[in-house]
Amino acid sequence: HPDVDREIFSNLLEAYVQLDFEVYTRIIHGLGEHDARDVLLRVTCPSLLIVGERDPIAPPRVAYAMEQSLRNAELLAIPKGTHYLPMEFPTLINARIRQFTSQLAGYMPPRLTAV
Repeated sequence: HPDVDREIFSNLLEAYVQLDFEVYTRIIHGLGEHDARDVLLRVTCPSLLIVGERDPIAPPRVAYAMEQSLRNAELLAIPKGTHYLPMEFPTLINARIRQFTSQLAGYMPPRLTAV
């Protein structure tokens, strides 16, 4: 992708080849079994979800389901994006985060109660 920061991407690749793939596989398997839908239903603060439509690690269907579970969520789906969106689309991602956070000026979370 033309917007990829080559130095950051190179550093990422170097770190990736150093991974202990046995441990990495166990972690990925555990993530696939993780379910936090009950927690998402209790989140009331504004949330911005950003997903790449071509992300095999955090598939778009998961982001769409999260959006439905969160009370106050916005979703940005990037058609050609993968799991490395900040490297692939840094200008777009940063602009959207800036826009989202600027809308939060004056936001006050509801008072927390003991669970």
